[in-house]
Amino acid sequence: MAKYEEGKVTKVILKPGRYYMVKTIETINQPDNIQVLVKPRGTLLRSGVYLFTAYGGPGYKGQFNFGIMNLGGLKFTLEMGARFAHVAFFEVKGKTLVPYRGQWQGGRVSARKKEKQI
Repeated sequence: MAKYEEGKVTKVILKPGRYYMVKTIETINQPDNIQVLVKPRGTLLRSGVYLFTAYGGPGYKGQFNFGIMNLGGLKFTLEMGARFAHVAFFEVKGKTLVPYRGQWQGGRVSARKKEKQI
């Protein structure tokens, strides 16, 4: 598993047909009236690499974790710390019906025990 270290150049090779997990360096601190949508940068798409993302619910705080997969036929080199996604911010008008309840707050990837989905 590769980790980002500021000032150090680390490259990761994404092999064709392989699925990987990536985490953002930045931490999001969304207020209760902002929702975000994350999409891959065009460079990834043109290279056959797809980023599996989701909405960031109002009130989410932490880093984002995404899936990334090389759907092309060639190896793809990704430099740690490189920009790979765009984030669009949307204002939520009115009261949020179901605000983010913190189950995955902080960018957690897995659970230590069985959890109830809320």
